[in-house]
Amino acid sequence: MSMRGLLVAAVLVAIVSALCLGGSTEDQVAADVKAFQAELEAMKGQEPKGVLDKLASWKFELLAARKTEDPASPDFKKLNKGKTRFSKKEIAEILGPAGTYKIALYGLLIGTEAATTGTIDELGRGVDKDASYTVRIYTAIRITFRDNKLIDVRSWPKVDSSQVSGGTWRQR
Repeated sequence: MSMRGLLVAAVLVAIVSALCLGGSTEDQVAADVKAFQAELEAMKGQEPKGVLDKLASWKFELLAARKTEDPASPDFKKLNKGKTRFSKKEIAEILGPAGTYKIALYGLLIGTEAATTGTIDELGRGVDKDASYTVRIYTAIRITFRDNKLIDVRSWPKVDSSQVSGGTWRQR
């Protein structure tokens, strides 16, 4: 009888441990992002080389980059999409002063998710041809330079590849 009780207790401890570990991974990613952002915030006013070297040492890869002198231009508006876009408030505060802006989005791949498309009829058969997609999940950091000096850093703990620039990026 006590052996069965110990077995039940061991199973419960394993389940609780698994649940706690599952939650801690996202917490760790969020904590890492805060640390990355804080370290980059301390580099404000520096030239691009030091900032880009720091991102490379953390294994971040370039996802998108653009250059603009006028945030009201159609080209800027066309590329200012997705979860990582500048809000109207950010455009006024960060991109308001005149200058040449270089904006880059860097990402660290933290996982992938797979999905399929297609429909199932009432008999459970696939009707349309299924297509499978792999979506990459990144930790993203957007850096903004004005006249070759770092002026802004913003980070996101988790964005998928389609949210990076508003497009639909998929790998088949």
